[in-house]
Amino acid sequence: MKPWVVDAKDIEPEDLDQFHGQLLHLNNQIADFLDPSATEEMLIIAPKGFGKTLLLKTKRQSMRQRYGTMLPELALVDKPSANPDLMSHREYGSVRETEAYWKALWSIALTLAVEKHLGVCPPLAGALEKLVRNENLRSACDLFTNLLALPRDAYFAAFKDYVAHLLPVFRRIHSSLAMFVDNIDEYFEDFLAGDLVDSEEQRAIYRSYWHFAQVGIALAARDLHAINNHVKIFASIRKEVFQRTFLGNPLGLQLAGSAIDLHYMRDDLVEIIRKNIDAERKRNLADPSAKDPWTRFFGAHATRIVHQSTGDEEDVGAFWIRHTFRRPRDIAFIGRDLAAIDPRRRTRETVRQQITRSAAAIAQGFITEMSPHLPQFDREVLFRLIRRNVIPWDELAFLDEQYDRQFAARQGTGEPVACHVFASMFKIGLLGYVGMHPETAELVQFFRYPGEVPLDRNDVLPDAEHFLVHPSLDLLIGGYNPDYFRHLDKLNVIGADRPWRAARQIMFVLKGDVRGSGAIFQDPVAGANFPSFFANAVAEAGRDLVIARSMDGDAALLVDPNPRQVMLAALALRQRLARSDYGCEMRFGGDAGFVELAEDGAGAHARAGLALLVAARLEPHAAPGAILVTGQFVDAWRELLGAGGFEARPVEPREVAMLRESDGRYDLAKPGGEAPMLRRLMVLEGPAPAG
Repeated sequence: MKPWVVDAKDIEPEDLDQFHGQLLHLNNQIADFLDPSATEEMLIIAPKGFGKTLLLKTKRQSMRQRYGTMLPELALVDKPSANPDLMSHREYGSVRETEAYWKALWSIALTLAVEKHLGVCPPLAGALEKLVRNENLRSACDLFTNLLALPRDAYFAAFKDYVAHLLPVFRRIHSSLAMFVDNIDEYFEDFLAGDLVDSEEQRAIYRSYWHFAQVGIALAARDLHAINNHVKIFASIRKEVFQRTFLGNPLGLQLAGSAIDLHYMRDDLVEIIRKNIDAERKRNLADPSAKDPWTRFFGAHATRIVHQSTGDEEDVGAFWIRHTFRRPRDIAFIGRDLAAIDPRRRTRETVRQQITRSAAAIAQGFITEMSPHLPQFDREVLFRLIRRNVIPWDELAFLDEQYDRQFAARQGTGEPVACHVFASMFKIGLLGYVGMHPETAELVQFFRYPGEVPLDRNDVLPDAEHFLVHPSLDLLIGGYNPDYFRHLDKLNVIGADRPWRAARQIMFVLKGDVRGSGAIFQDPVAGANFPSFFANAVAEAGRDLVIARSMDGDAALLVDPNPRQVMLAALALRQRLARSDYGCEMRFGGDAGFVELAEDGAGAHARAGLALLVAARLEPHAAPGAILVTGQFVDAWRELLGAGGFEARPVEPREVAMLRESDGRYDLAKPGGEAPMLRRLMVLEGPAPAG
């Protein structure tokens, strides 16, 4: 089975069993729903992209041994097609603005489809009699479409026939029959997205029909099941509809017992990725023999992503999921694009770039999908206004006013009206915020899942100090506003559920190496004693630092927020080694930036941070006895402690002959696909003595 299936339409019916066994992720919720003997849950509730169609089709396949009769006959699921005929809405007055009308419409369509298939239709008159005689109308969705087009009087006559004739026959059916209905939301969304709506007033009416049509089938399916439990009607509805109508009232609690409310935890999404990697052909794996699936797919050097703006390192899986709306469809979409990269070219940089590009395509498509519910959302106007990915509250309010004015000018409508554009972003998951975690009381980044907020609400923005742009939008916004990338937050990587750093302490890092240690280790006595001597020397020289550790017997890592202390420790260590019986010299590479610290039994250690990587890359290029640092190290020292106390000079190109130089900056990136890592380099002469 080919992995990375983006849409259930791409799975042929004969392949469903194989997909079910090999690629479908079965958490407890989904496994219970797909149990052939379980028929209590008839509604699948989820936003777009969560696999509603796939689960309906798989449920049908799982029930085929128990139910001899399945509808529709020639497809796995029934779904409306063409455009709804709603030209008679004016004569209905307020009738169509009620749940009762849509429930009745679906009840008629569903019972008529069942009775036509079983050949038990009673004598009928008027509109229903014509529908019965038309042998081309056997699908519940086709019947629904025709009922929707009835004039008002014909509808009321049809409802009387339903109550007097169709319903009594339906009660007497003893055959086991299952019906599967899908895509009601898309039926009306496609209509709204077209050019058939003349005014905003009409658009608002049809948006309410989008809502009512889904409420109607949920209510009808529940009632018909209660009337005759031999007939099972399975249908999908959007999460936004359930949120608005059913939650918080007794009917909602009853319907919740008949529904599977699809949601995916992060572990579920990771498992979906793993299953698809397991299904990849061997020739499409970077390291087919690796046990770890991430290494197998990406290779050992592309399983972590380094963020240039913050210095954080992140597992590639976390980076992947963070750039989605946490929908299985998004996971598969990115996976398909990554799989298209030649395994030999899956470097850290190509993977990062591809995920970013795929995420932008997902966001673009998502906005288009949601456009019927966002009537005053102009992405070009909006994205030209946004200049940073972390927006303070007062700036957001200013941008909101700016958008209203520019949108009105673009539409030629004169006076601006409140468009609530940032509320629109928030309710579909494009805008997050910083809030307090209810259990840990720590600051956390929150993004709403698609479907969590009803689409007709504009009062949804939380009372927060900072709002966050979803990372999938970065490339899109940057296309309209190039300054956006220069203003990415330097403290935080943006993503759902990530901790928020209100402030960040700069750490100064020196990575040192003993010159001539090879000769020492070749001597049996000196080689045995040197590692312990060196470890003691590092600990003594760096006793006042946050981190002072020896590594591999001849390397040292010195980290502290005070650059003077780091430098003094390096000089003390160098002097100690030079005066020892070993008579050896040290060289250092250094950088300044964020370093993620962790504690273990031996004290603090550095877990991640771009400054660690840069210092390690610089150290081999330092001359014996030299301290080679980045311009950022020097700038941060001056900003923190002033310009005095040390001397630094720009490095000469001949001193770092192995590094490529461009306009005074040197590239520390490794050859072979890694993004350029350009830095100004300085040779640090050391601080003057205190006092």
